This record gives sequence, C-alpha cells and structure tokens, in this order.
Amino acid sequence: KPGENIVLPKDPSLIRCKEADLDRMRASLIRKAAASRNANPTPEDIAFLAEETKTDEAFVRSVLEQ
Repeated sequence: KPGENIVLPKDPSLIRCKEADLDRMRASLIRKAAASRNANPTPEDIAFLAEETKTDEAFVRSVLEQ
C-alpha cells in the first residue's frame, strides 16, 4: 500500500535533486486532460487548465494547437 513504508537514506547527503522541465510537465498534463475529454475544450476548460498549471490561457491554447 502506498505510504505504508517510508524509506529514508542512511545519511541526508545521499539525497539528490534533479532538474525538471516544468513546462514540459504542464504541457503533458494539458494534452492528457484534453485527450480524456475527446472534445473541443470550452473557454471554461481552458481557464481551468491555465489555473491548474499556473500558466496563462495563451500557453494552454498553444499546447492544444500542437
């Protein structure tokens, strides 16, 4: 079950961070959300996705046009 075992490293120096492309992740979320609806997104959908991804509506529209 998720969260049942929490595994921590022996020493905090073993924890590493990894750079992530947030715009790529945001675009992926937008594309998956649009694909799950199988319809043209409404202005409300675009506004929701912009708020959900902390971007603007122009970014959402540009991803959907790709």
